[in-house]
Amino acid sequence: SPAPPQPPPAAAAVPPPATAPASSDPQAATKPRLGIKELRAICHGAGINTVGMERGQLEAAAEEVRKRGTYFDPPPGMHAPSEEEIRARQEEYRKQEELRRQEEYRKQEEEFRRQEEFRKQEGLRARQEELRRRQEQEAIAEQKRREAEEARRRAVEEEARRRAAAEEEARRRAVEEEHRRRLAAEEQLRRQQEAQARYQQQQAAWLRQQQEEEQRRRAAEQQAAEQRRRHEEAMRKQQQWAGSTSQQHHQQQQQQWTHQRNHSHPQQQNNWQRQHYPQQHQNAAPPPPQNHYQQQQQQQHPHHHSAADEKYAAMANQTGDDGQAVITRIKHDILIQWALQPPQLQMLRPIDALITTIHKVFPPALGVSGHDYFTKWKPISAADIAGASGLPEEEKLKKSVRKIRFFLHPDKLPHDLNEEQKFMTKMLWDVTSDAWEEFQKHKADLDWVK
Repeated sequence: SPAPPQPPPAAAAVPPPATAPASSDPQAATKPRLGIKELRAICHGAGINTVGMERGQLEAAAEEVRKRGTYFDPPPGMHAPSEEEIRARQEEYRKQEELRRQEEYRKQEEEFRRQEEFRKQEGLRARQEELRRRQEQEAIAEQKRREAEEARRRAVEEEARRRAAAEEEARRRAVEEEHRRRLAAEEQLRRQQEAQARYQQQQAAWLRQQQEEEQRRRAAEQQAAEQRRRHEEAMRKQQQWAGSTSQQHHQQQQQQWTHQRNHSHPQQQNNWQRQHYPQQHQNAAPPPPQNHYQQQQQQQHPHHHSAADEKYAAMANQTGDDGQAVITRIKHDILIQWALQPPQLQMLRPIDALITTIHKVFPPALGVSGHDYFTKWKPISAADIAGASGLPEEEKLKKSVRKIRFFLHPDKLPHDLNEEQKFMTKMLWDVTSDAWEEFQKHKADLDWVK
């Protein structure tokens, strides 16, 4: 509610005039301009309140006071009022202002009382209306509460029926799921047994082949040793029969023959074995084709087996099952079908052969499930790593090995690969790295010999 009107102050300020006409007195134009303090003093002397007045308003009020003859000298021919007259006039003006303010205050009090009475009546009507509205809202809320209670009771009953039906459906699905799991487990066990049986058959066939190869190799070595012994015996008899002059010549021939035998081409040894063991070579499977670079590598290192060759040969000959039959099968398939050089499977294939055929063992090869990542690999052909002479060039081999390592790096592989795919990528990485290190080592040995 608005505050009641305040009583008028004891003294009221005389409102200044809005505007003041310019003085036409030539003497006033020549007088010096008064300061703010002097103008306020003139107005205060006439009973004018100067709060908030600017200089122009102060000058206009001072001019009005001068015209009324209360401050400046009166014009010629006029009687200047005395101080008592001025004070009497001011007192009369103050009384009139006081009476006017009291009348205004009375009117404001009456208006305030009327407004207060109106507010009281309005407040009473508002309270009655609020009480009626509250009663209606309470009745509506009680009706809604009863309806909500009834709906909640029906919802509880419906929820109980749904829960019972859901439990029954869950039990039925659990029985069906258990039956499907049992069938899937039996099917998986059957497939594992079949895979294990196939793997054992393959392993047994591979072992038989290895044994036959070993027997043929031993027979060839024995025949070659017997031939060497006979030749040496003949040479010794010939040296004893010849004189001391021809003895040195025969020794040089023998050393030359021994050197040729140790550094002869594998094809010559195979021809010699075919001449002495034609039956074995008729029954044996033909060797796989080799390019000129692989034959050169075999000529440079015909019987050398490095630590990497022995490691992978031992892994290929491993027959035990460490509880991971699938991983062991993948490892054997990689070594036999890609990494090791047939037919002996005792040495790693040359690095150029591994690089140009690595795409053949990427998933989905060897029974491993495929992945979209391996389809992004672009196969490397023999022409991509060949130099001007047609043989593999070391710099291109190095670049290809680096490309394979980048493609198979664990940080570059997708996160959704399964265990078989991860094992295959790690196996291919290790074989490629070891083959490249063997190539570097053999090259360093040849450079040192040269």
